[in-house]
Amino acid sequence: MRLAVVGAGSRGRAYSEYALKYPERLVINAVAEPDEFRRNSFSRRFALSEDRRFSTWQDLLRRKPEVDAVLITTPDNDHVNPAVAFAEGGYNLLLEKPMAPDLDSCLRIVKAVEENKVLFGLCHVLLYTPHTRLIRQIIDSGEIGELISLQRLEPVGFWHFAHSYVRGNWRREDTSSSSLLAKSCHDIDWILHVMGQEVVSVSSFGSLNHFKREKMPREAGDRCTSCPVETACPYSAPRFYGKYFEQGDFVWPLDTVIPELKRELLDEALRSGPYGRCVYRCDNDVMDNQVVNLAFSDNRTADFSMMAFTETSHRKTRLFGSRGMLETDGESVRVFDFLTEKWRLETVKSGAATADSGHGGGDFGLMDAFLAAWETGDQSMIKSSVQESLLSHRVVFAAEQSRIEKRIVPFV
Repeated sequence: MRLAVVGAGSRGRAYSEYALKYPERLVINAVAEPDEFRRNSFSRRFALSEDRRFSTWQDLLRRKPEVDAVLITTPDNDHVNPAVAFAEGGYNLLLEKPMAPDLDSCLRIVKAVEENKVLFGLCHVLLYTPHTRLIRQIIDSGEIGELISLQRLEPVGFWHFAHSYVRGNWRREDTSSSSLLAKSCHDIDWILHVMGQEVVSVSSFGSLNHFKREKMPREAGDRCTSCPVETACPYSAPRFYGKYFEQGDFVWPLDTVIPELKRELLDEALRSGPYGRCVYRCDNDVMDNQVVNLAFSDNRTADFSMMAFTETSHRKTRLFGSRGMLETDGESVRVFDFLTEKWRLETVKSGAATADSGHGGGDFGLMDAFLAAWETGDQSMIKSSVQESLLSHRVVFAAEQSRIEKRIVPFV
């Protein structure tokens, strides 16, 4: 497959790495990226000549690139226009989640995909991990009987939330989307995939509880570099980003703060850039904790919790069946049999949960599935179709409606 990449940030680079490991299946053929340093750095890594480098997706599209598919990893608010334009141009699409920050934009993308009959994959990477495959096998085997209910916790992590949702690109709904959509739409998609039933109603509660001025220590300063209580603050930017710098780990999240691994660049970024701000003095407004309750047909239920105040780790999930229960921390799966009253343990080798570690194997699992669908023409290789992806987004939008309006929202 010849792939053009629109957006050479962390996610665009992460998926594109597949081409370096499996060059017989994928080649990066072009890139569109407005930031010159990122564009040129990406181009050097994937050996792109000057005529295959573009500053905008419009310039790329005008050149009518000879590619088989386009990977779009622009900011959330910038998904709809390139996705629609490339679909109308006949290009297959791989789109970073979320699809778009509002329902009308999602519907525009779905319409363009279906009318132009292009292959479409949304980057719901959790569906493609070895961990998810094992859980599906256990459910399908009947070992825990009829699946009745599910509980799931997304432990975002105190530093991940501070980096992305307080100081970072996803801190405001008006410039990105809700934290539930940005961070957890693929968790909702995962729950729908596992439960396999229709949603009939949704409720949700959430708040911006901690990262606001009312919770700021009395002596705190505007920036970590000049704050008298910085050393006692768990959200210290110099300590957090400095740790990655000292380790020489120029990966996410450090590569979103500085363009290259130089001490003077990091010092300046923390003195004057967004990632050096006090977490209590930012302009963030997204929820730092939220719960979502789902009622399914056949009286089945699920509850999901997105939580900032945790260590950064795999999701924690429990499935409750009529003959047994399953619980998992993302690395091991334990099954309790009601008949024998004994636990059975299975381990999963899938890597760490974070983006820089490939989301537990999900990043490359997604790429493998998208390529297989293109190679064989079998779109079922992609586990979340365009309509299924739309459905999970609609559930997220219903959850936000419930949270704001403080009521249960019927889902039809």
